[in-house]
Amino acid sequence: MNTNNIKVSVITAVLDLINNNRAESFKQMLQSVQEQTFSSIEHIIIDGNSNDGTQEFISKLISNCDDVRFISEEDTGIYNAFNKGVAFASGECLIFLNSDDFLWDKFAIESLVEVMSEKQADFACASAMVLFEEKKELFQPQMRSYLYKTPFCHQTMLCKKDVIFKYKGFNEKYKFSADYELIVKIIISHHSYVILDKIVVGYRVGGLSSQNAKLTKEEIIEAVHSVVFKKVLTKNETIKLFKRAFPIIPVFKVLLSSNLSIRLKLSFMVNIKYILKNILRFRFIVGTIENCIRRIRSVTK
Repeated sequence: MNTNNIKVSVITAVLDLINNNRAESFKQMLQSVQEQTFSSIEHIIIDGNSNDGTQEFISKLISNCDDVRFISEEDTGIYNAFNKGVAFASGECLIFLNSDDFLWDKFAIESLVEVMSEKQADFACASAMVLFEEKKELFQPQMRSYLYKTPFCHQTMLCKKDVIFKYKGFNEKYKFSADYELIVKIIISHHSYVILDKIVVGYRVGGLSSQNAKLTKEEIIEAVHSVVFKKVLTKNETIKLFKRAFPIIPVFKVLLSSNLSIRLKLSFMVNIKYILKNILRFRFIVGTIENCIRRIRSVTK
């Protein structure tokens, strides 16, 4: 992939910026895209036919902006808007930036394109700074966590448009987790990726999924069942597996760590009572995995 021939489409979905007090954060987002050093960028902004002055506000802001396309029409939600953006996009690579997020510095997209091109990868991802009202936290990619949570902030993902098309974009049956489902599909299909070791996005907590944490978690389980376990487990079996697994995920994370010293510390740091208390959960999970293997073998015979 030659960086000289790459065009990046930044896709942003908006709705009622004025009523939702997001006018200033939208300005910051727009400015962060306009200031990028990468030369070939188009910015596609999809509005859900806002009637609070958002259309006039955006039209005025972008009047002097280069390569910005603004579409306002009825949609059925953020993922429907994203899919429209994908259809309108003329770039070979796509990145989805929410209306209240922003690119961390002017080199963000250039850095993603360069590392993705260098490694000939299908997508690149990076770290995000999660911004709360009174604190901030670094969100680094954790690719091994994809079966129970988003492995990286989706706003940091630069992905080939062909890959997005392959999976028909975002599954609009999900209200909060279509981005997660799409990421899982891409990962389990063994698309090549590269992780950029830098912050590329500032992500404000308060978006749709963070405001609906319980429903988002339910959709994550539904997505994992649909994409990963559907052929070998019923939906109820998947739900039961996750209910048993979630309390011991911190232990799994340590066991899966590639850092040997962390794994060795586990034997000293983990409370024996905690392990005994959860031994039945481990047995249940192992039993479920064995059932999966037996079912797979029966299907392939």
